[in-house]
Amino acid sequence: MHVDTCPFIISHVLGIEKSNHISDLIRRINKTYNCTDHCSLECENGGKVNHNCLCECGYAFEGERCEMLTKQRLFTDSNCGIYDKSNGIISLSTYPESINRGIFCQWLIRAPPEYKIEFVINEIDIDTDSVPLSQFCNDLLLIWGTLDIEEKISCKNLSQLNGKAMISDSNWLLIELRMNPWSERYRKGPYISYRHVEPVFQEG
Repeated sequence: MHVDTCPFIISHVLGIEKSNHISDLIRRINKTYNCTDHCSLECENGGKVNHNCLCECGYAFEGERCEMLTKQRLFTDSNCGIYDKSNGIISLSTYPESINRGIFCQWLIRAPPEYKIEFVINEIDIDTDSVPLSQFCNDLLLIWGTLDIEEKISCKNLSQLNGKAMISDSNWLLIELRMNPWSERYRKGPYISYRHVEPVFQEG
């Protein structure tokens, strides 16, 4: 069975637009059929309610509703953190200047439950020196919450992503940057613009 077949069938039964993200489907099924009707808790950022009425959080999230970032204390730039505005820019505070130091940063973009997030990677300036095209870069840029790109972006795909508009699977998007502290190359990091968009539902 094709990987898209199950989400398509379930979405059709629920009478909603096709959703590729499994956590979004679980949330919709629970809401439609009251699978957790004894629970009043609603999880955020891809978390799901278990049978004990507790949220089970994915990578990088914690808190009663998975609303907090677990690695916030490790951030090394003032621009890291949570972005709730309807549109904005994701970049390091030093952009467009180039830096030569280790960076660990996460940006969580959140939209209202009925919205998705459209984002455009305008520039990715990270260390790709002497790396085979089939390998990941010396610096890592990772994105969760969308099936439009691979979670880890390989060096061969960097140029293909510039200027391409992509969209989240639900109302959140997590971007993580790990810049190698031993790199000898100066680089700017990513420059990503985003905005909240209302999903277009298909009548079915």
